[in-house]
Order: sequence, then structure tokens, then C-alpha cells
Amino acid sequence: MNPILKYALLFTGLQFFALGTFAQISNKSFVGIWELTTIKSNGGVPSDVPPGLLKIFNADGTFTNIQVSQSGSLISHSGKYVVNDEQQYTEIIKIQTSIDEYALAGKTYKIKYVFGLDKKTLKLDGNVDGKNGSPGLTYTEVWRKL
Repeated sequence: MNPILKYALLFTGLQFFALGTFAQISNKSFVGIWELTTIKSNGGVPSDVPPGLLKIFNADGTFTNIQVSQSGSLISHSGKYVVNDEQQYTEIIKIQTSIDEYALAGKTYKIKYVFGLDKKTLKLDGNVDGKNGSPGLTYTEVWRKL
């Protein structure tokens, strides 16, 4: 076999292996139930949040944000997510039932992410659009895996 062809086949095989491995590891790292611990919005000071704000990433590429309180539970929004690369993922919001001041439903948001070394914390940086001309929001969230 031609040496150039051997290298081309080897290189192509390594690319498919690397892409497949990245997709499995990245998606697998997201999957689970996460609780919001701190949030910083519009460049302000990070603040702790009350317990009960959860984000569930499913292995099938869907996610749900839930607010749990003594008076009950509410799905704030849900949809699909796609891991784009090692620094960014996309949320495609299908349903929004709360967070009235922000226009989430029907939108697609690219969100930067960083996992802690132990994969038990997840930092998200993103932006959301405002509703009816109200200003949007730039945020940083820190989530803890349950």
C-alpha cells in the first residue's frame, strides 16, 4: 500500500476517534442533576441562591430547569442542548413557563462552560434576551452536581 495512503487513512481514523471520544466525554460530563449555588448578573457581585434551583441534563440531549419550593415545583424552561466544543454548548429553549422578564422560548443560546477538575462543579457564562424591549441579562452561574 502506498505510504501516503497509509498516513491519510491513519490520520482520518484518528480524527474520527478524537471526535467520537470528545462527544462522549463532553455529553457524559453534563448528564445528571445540578443545583445552582451562585449567580452573578450584569457584571455585579456573585450572590448565593436559595436551594431548589435545579438543571437536569439528560443523555438524550434534552434538559429541564426546575424551581423546587415548599409550595411546589415548577419547570421554568426546557429544551435541547448540544455540546459544540470544549468551551461552549447550545441550549435550544422549547418551553418557558416562568422567568417572565426574559424571552427564552423559541430561542437558541450559546453558553460558555467550564467544569471543575473533579467534574462536580460547572460554571456557565451566557446572555439572555429581554422581553418586549426590556434589557437582556448577562450572567455567570455556578452549578454543583448532586
